Amino acid sequence: MAKSNTLEISTVEQMVAQAVSYFKNWSEDELSALIAKQTRSNQMPFIAPIGHSGYVVGNYAVKLVNDWWEVHYRFSDTVHIFTSKMAAICYAICNQTGKDSKADIILKNDAEVSKLTIKSENFYFRFKQAQKKKDQQKIDLFLVRYQESASKLTLAKSNLEKSLNSAKYIKF
Repeated sequence: MAKSNTLEISTVEQMVAQAVSYFKNWSEDELSALIAKQTRSNQMPFIAPIGHSGYVVGNYAVKLVNDWWEVHYRFSDTVHIFTSKMAAICYAICNQTGKDSKADIILKNDAEVSKLTIKSENFYFRFKQAQKKKDQQKIDLFLVRYQESASKLTLAKSNLEKSLNSAKYIKF
């Protein structure tokens, strides 16, 4: 019987797996080298998109998870969670460029926005439940609490916006 010139499928699969592994390791090494170079020179951190759901910002990864933006240090555990993409990216940039006080202000303002957003949604839900049950005392109570938390939320969003605007104009 004549010998076939075709390769076995398992051999081809092994070769493809090795090639994919090589390119994955090479790209991770190149990205790490680029990030390290910019971090050492105190320049603006390297920013690149990660697929459709996040960004690499220097040593940090910013990922969208269930309408919240998670910031991870070197693709490890979650460091902080933010309500907006801009706040997460500005925090990562300020934290890496030595602007720790500005990063702390952004973190504090965003935490206040997230707390008041959850509180406001909770009061609105309870207000709607009271309306369904036609309990006038609870309707009045939760309406007032909702309006109060909504006004605080507006103020907190304004403070966050101010801190983000001031972070945009920092010279690196």
